[in-house]
Amino acid sequence: MYNGRNPIEDRFGFQSRGIFRCAHPAERIYIIITLAAAIILWICFYEIWGQQFVYIYHLSDNTSQEGKTPHALFFAVAFSVITGIIVIAAIIIIRMIMQGQIYNYTADSNMFSFYSAKARVRKTDIHYNDVVSMTFDKRVIFGFIDRGYTVTIETRSLGRIELEYLHNKSSVSRDPENTPFHIIAERTNIQNSRRDPGG
Repeated sequence: MYNGRNPIEDRFGFQSRGIFRCAHPAERIYIIITLAAAIILWICFYEIWGQQFVYIYHLSDNTSQEGKTPHALFFAVAFSVITGIIVIAAIIIIRMIMQGQIYNYTADSNMFSFYSAKARVRKTDIHYNDVVSMTFDKRVIFGFIDRGYTVTIETRSLGRIELEYLHNKSSVSRDPENTPFHIIAERTNIQNSRRDPGG
């Protein structure tokens, strides 16, 4: 969690560093594909194994019943186990998708820099005097899951920078003021006030 500083403290120099998470750009699509794949896999498995279980369980009375119960039990157990594996695998994959990407950031009195080492993304340097505006729009997935904020930073030289920030699970407050990006807003305001002290 980021704690703000006031301009008077700048005489000691401002430094901050840490990490934040952002969602994958195609997070919703990945989740839908995972769910669809799990359902299709389960249907295929049911057609292959489930129907066999039904067939064995409902053997004709004219057919020898020897071995009916062991076979039925085997198919029932196999069906339950593999169904459970499919469900658990889908949950694990979805959780991995929703973890997003980890970014490292550093900030000083003039610049906010961030990068994703895992994805080998080039470091982005945002100079506060280059920032035109910032917005924090609540990010909701599937209409009810509060995931974080869509942070939009308009700059003169870099254009629009948009990040899908994910809430820090350990954070008590989920307000924009407790995100690392509030550093940019705060430092931009400080620099603007210095340029226009009478404004």
